[in-house]
Amino acid sequence: MAAPAHASEDSARTNGVAKDEHGGSDQLAVALSGFVGGFPASELVKDEFDAQDFVARARRSAPLEDLVQELQNHLLNLRACLVDAINQDYTTFVGMASNLRGLDKALGRVHAPVETLRVEVSELRQVTA
Repeated sequence: MAAPAHASEDSARTNGVAKDEHGGSDQLAVALSGFVGGFPASELVKDEFDAQDFVARARRSAPLEDLVQELQNHLLNLRACLVDAINQDYTTFVGMASNLRGLDKALGRVHAPVETLRVEVSELRQVTA
């Protein structure tokens, strides 16, 4: 008996969480590599996705209750991806905020010369007009 098409994807995962090239988790890739309603989950994020068409096609192979459960599980996976992304980038985000401290002083030092230049350009335009 042949292995399912997605078996190789499953073997690339560890405890349901794929690892990226840096050893970090890549839950979004895992969530989109699975199946929902018998169709690739990646279909759900396509620009031309049509929910009514998807439900109609999925109901041909499974009861509506099963589809609802699969969609709820997929939503939980996507939420976990969001939390994971926030947690991975949280330090960077906080670091950006601390890097912005003092920016107002630096901009204040640049403001006067830029304003002088703006006035000079405006006067030059009036003279040449």
